[in-house]
This record gives sequence, C-alpha cells and structure tokens, in this order.
Amino acid sequence: MLSKLLFATDFSLQAEKLLEGLPAFQKIGTQEVVLLHAVNPIVASDWPELNPNFLLDLQKNAQTVLENWAERLENVGFKVKIRVELGTPFKEILRVAEEEEVDLIVMGAHGKGFIAGLILGSVTHNVIKHSKIPVLVYKLKVIEHYDKYTFQFVSERLFERILFPTDWSPCAMAVVQYLLQLSTEETKEIIVCRIIDEAKVKDVSEDKLAEILRENEQNLVQLKKDLEVHGLKIKPVLKVGRPALAIVNIVEEEGASLIVMGHHGQGFFKGMFLGSVSTKVLEMSKKPILLVRGE
Repeated sequence: MLSKLLFATDFSLQAEKLLEGLPAFQKIGTQEVVLLHAVNPIVASDWPELNPNFLLDLQKNAQTVLENWAERLENVGFKVKIRVELGTPFKEILRVAEEEEVDLIVMGAHGKGFIAGLILGSVTHNVIKHSKIPVLVYKLKVIEHYDKYTFQFVSERLFERILFPTDWSPCAMAVVQYLLQLSTEETKEIIVCRIIDEAKVKDVSEDKLAEILRENEQNLVQLKKDLEVHGLKIKPVLKVGRPALAIVNIVEEEGASLIVMGHHGQGFFKGMFLGSVSTKVLEMSKKPILLVRGE
C-alpha cells in the first residue's frame, strides 16, 4: 500500500498548486505526508555579501510555510511530518525518502523549460535517476495572462483512466503491482498498451510481423484476464509505431489521466535516459507520469 508519500517543494507557484492535489492520494490509501524543503547552501556561497544568518533565516521561513501547509493537510485527514534540510536538493530528497521509508515521492515539473513545454527541472531528473522509490511527476497546465502564470490540473481525477505501456520486460512488468494499488472506485479503465517498434520490424517479412503481432496480442489477452480477476476493467491496445510518440498519442486518444511506466535509472547520462522510451514520454506528455524503477 502506498500509505506514506514524500512531497518535495521549492515553494514555487506550481508546488503550491500541487499541494491542492494531495488529498486525491487518500483514495489509494495514503495516510501520511512528509513535507520537505531543502535549502541549498550553494545559494549563500554565491553571495558572500549576504547576512551570515541568511541560511538560518531561509530555514526558519521554510519551517513557517511548511507548518501552514501541514495544517491544511491535517485538516483533510493526513498525518503530516515536516522536514527542512540543508544540502543539495535532489540528494536531500533521496536521503529523506529513505530515512522516512516513504512509498512514493511526488514532485512537480518545474522551471522555464516546463513552462515552455520542453524539459523538466534538473532536481526532478536527478531524483528519478537515482531513486529506488517510485516517483510521480505531477504535471500542470500553464495559463499565461499578461506575463503572469497560473496553473491548473490536467487530470482532475488522477486515477480515473490509467495508461500502462509495456514491452513485457521485467522492468515494465514490475509496474503491475502498482496498478492494483492505484486502482480506486473512480478508476473507470486501465489501458494496457504494447507498441511494436517500427524500426525493429521494418525489414521483417509479412509472416514474421503477423507472428509478432499474434504473440503480443496473446500476451495482452492474458494480462487482461490476470488483471480482471481483481475487478479491474482493462482495455488492451496493440500498435506498430514509434514507441514514445505512439504512447503519447494514445494518452490523448484515450483521455488517460495518469501514465504508469517502468524505467532503468542507469540509462541516465547528463540528466537524460539515453534512448529511453520512458524519458521521451516523460518529456513529451502533458499528463502526470509515475515512474517505477526496474532492476
């Protein structure tokens, strides 16, 4: 059960909006929230003329804000713990997540790159890269009005329609246990999709392609049966195409509210997963995505 989550915040407008979405996790059994803000000491070292108590002031201010946020969450039934730490943000997030033994890390997509619809913040990338704990990247719709930004949820009901892309690898199939935990009374359907990479079958014969499609269709049917035993409504989708693009298109076609995927952390290089479908989907999709680390 995903009973305890860590919400890492930088006090941006995006993060404050995401706070409003945390009560949705009560539907999947979340009872406790760890609120974390990491004060980066590098900020002070870049400004030697600052008051020597600058870092201490930042920590005190963070504590005050988090206490206010904690009260809001406690009022809707959560048990809340506050952590204000000093250090490199992504490292503190990983350390605190391990210390608190959380089941899930929830983060936003931050920075100018997200507002432009291009890239995620480096903190989020580094947490995904190194975390052994599942990370949910909660994306928001950005509304610009006279050079000011406001934010709206792109998925009002986060667990309503879940998309699970798979390639049948152990990494991908490790996600199945989370599908069961994420399914709530509001979950109308889980779309299980398999995308055959067109680049890998472009030179195969028609008979061989038909065989590949039959095999994958059989796997989808079996997985559908296995999940329906748990009372879930499953829609299998099988396509040939460019995997990341096809997945993002299915998200829009099916109105998915959440993507759940496996990934390999070791695929990162300079903030990117090299050739990783999950990373491309993470960058391209407008919808929230839960990434589960595979072995």
